[in-house]
Formats: sequence, structure tokens, C-alpha cells
Amino acid sequence: MTGQRIPTLAEAMQVARTWGLVQAMQVARTRGLVNLDKGWEARDATWRVLEKTGTVRNGLFKSRAPVSEVRSFLAGHPGALYAHVVDDTNAGSVGEFGDAPPLVYEVLFATVEDAVADAAFLRRLRSVGRVWMNSMADGLAARHTDEASLIDPARGWATLIGTYGASVLQTDNVEALETYLATGAAGTVPPGAVRVQGEDFAPGGEGISYHDTDTGNRGDGPGRPGEDVDVCDQDGAVAVCRMRGSDWLTYEVSVPRPGRYTVTARAASPYAPAGAYRLAFDGGVPGVPAAVRNTTGHSAFTLQPSGVTRWLAQGPHTLRLSLDANAYQNWNLDYLQLETVTG
Repeated sequence: MTGQRIPTLAEAMQVARTWGLVQAMQVARTRGLVNLDKGWEARDATWRVLEKTGTVRNGLFKSRAPVSEVRSFLAGHPGALYAHVVDDTNAGSVGEFGDAPPLVYEVLFATVEDAVADAAFLRRLRSVGRVWMNSMADGLAARHTDEASLIDPARGWATLIGTYGASVLQTDNVEALETYLATGAAGTVPPGAVRVQGEDFAPGGEGISYHDTDTGNRGDGPGRPGEDVDVCDQDGAVAVCRMRGSDWLTYEVSVPRPGRYTVTARAASPYAPAGAYRLAFDGGVPGVPAAVRNTTGHSAFTLQPSGVTRWLAQGPHTLRLSLDANAYQNWNLDYLQLETVTG
């Protein structure tokens, strides 16, 4: 619980309209656009809100409803923006729009063998409108996810754009996508920082480089043969998962220059409290607990500050992450990052 109040649709649309006006003045954009997802059943009530707030051009209706139902709604609501959701179950119906196609088609395909992922079908959609693809989870665009993109854009965004012709991408990693579009890179390590992936713990085995309360790799990810650390594939992110009290992991890091470093952890959990960890450097005593925040899901990773800052000499160091035995623990670790502190 944050204490923040959920806004009404009217309040949210007014913010979008204001944002759109500001953007129009700055970079020639015409509007802030809101995806009215899951709202088709309340489309008439939603329309009344858009009319009242002057945001008809800021709201995008979306459904996979029968085309006759969609056409009837659009005919009675001039100016409504609409996106049609298409998968293998309704792909044959897109021709029913005739000479009045929707603004955009959201294409969902669980595998590359799905009919809607066929190149000819996608060319047909692109000839009459935009193609929207969702990179937020495995089953929405054949595992071409945000997390896969952060490891290598060719595994996600680059393929959705270059191979499948997506012109709209739905993502939880807006800044990283913008960086990729501008530079061709995504998920890069900040200048001066050191990153170590959760699954890249130090060699040595159980009781030496790690302790895991479970036997074997109970995750579905590429763990090391013969090692007990649980590694999962979380929508394309390879992460240490099933974190439990009394587990610990040791990492080897090499600091490029002496200085003060703060530790951040890219972690995910649908729980609150999710858990906490302590950090120890170079065989020292573990510090105070650093809480892991609720991120709404096991795959919803965010970079979270630990509150730990340490002066480190240039060269190799060990970093141990340990979980208190008497605290609730249920979270996933993508990576740890040491960032320089200035000032």
C-alpha cells in the first residue's frame, strides 16, 4: 500500500490531454494517447467521459469483438480511435472491416508458427493500418520480450520491428526502448558501473560460493550442471529465483577505479513484504537488511537501491548477498550493480 489514490478515468484523461498539448508545443506531437485496455464492455460510459473531458482524440478503444459490433460502435461515435486485437482465433475476420479498417491491429502470437505471424498476413495488415505488438510477456509475441531485448535486441524488439514489421510496441521498458531506437543498444551498463548477473555467482559449490536450501535447480532456467541454485527464465530474463531465508550467494567483481560505490539490485516480486538481503564485502560482516520492494510480479524487474555505499579499491572484490533465515523471502534477482557515487 502506498497511500496514493487511484485516479478516475476522467482525471487520467485530463492529464493525458495536458501532456499531449505540452508535447505538441515542444516536439510537434499532437496528443498523449491512452490505451483503453479491458474497457470494451464499458465503451459507452467511457465515450461519455471522453466527450465530457474533451479527450476523444486521446483515448484508444480496443477489443477483439465481432467486427459487426465494432463497426456499429464506430459508426455511432464519430472520431473514436480503435485498435483491433487479432490472433489465430479471429484472424479471418479482418477483411470484414472493408474500406474502413481500424487505426491499428494488435497482433498476438504465442509461437512463430501462428497464422497471424505469417509474413503475408502481416503485410496485409500493414497495407491498411499500423501493427501493434506486445513485448511484455512470453506468450504475447513468441517470447520476443522486453527482458530478452535487454539482453540482446535481436531476441526481441529488433525482430519484432525488422522481421514482423511492428510499428507500435507495448513495453514496460520505455527508456530502454528509446535508447535502442536511437543507438541500437539496450540494457547497457552505465559508465563506471559494474554489473554481475544473479546466475553468475562465484565457483566453488554448496557451502563455499553459495548456500541454497533446495536440492538441485528447481527453476526452468539454464542453471549450472550439478549446482543447487534455482535459476528461472522470467519472460526472457535469466534470474536467480525461489529465494528463501538462509540462502546466500557470493559474487566476484572487479572495480575499474577506486572510489565510493553504491549497490543496486534488479529484483522482482509480487509480494509485500517481498524479503530482504544483507551485503558483505571481501569476507566482512553482513550489513543492515535491504528491503526488496513489491514490483507486482515475478517478472516485473526494477532496479532497486540497497542503501549500501562502500569505498572500494581498484581491482577484484567479493560480494556476498545473504537472506535472513527468520524473514519472509520470495523474490527473484536478475543482477547486482555497483554504481559510482559522486560528490
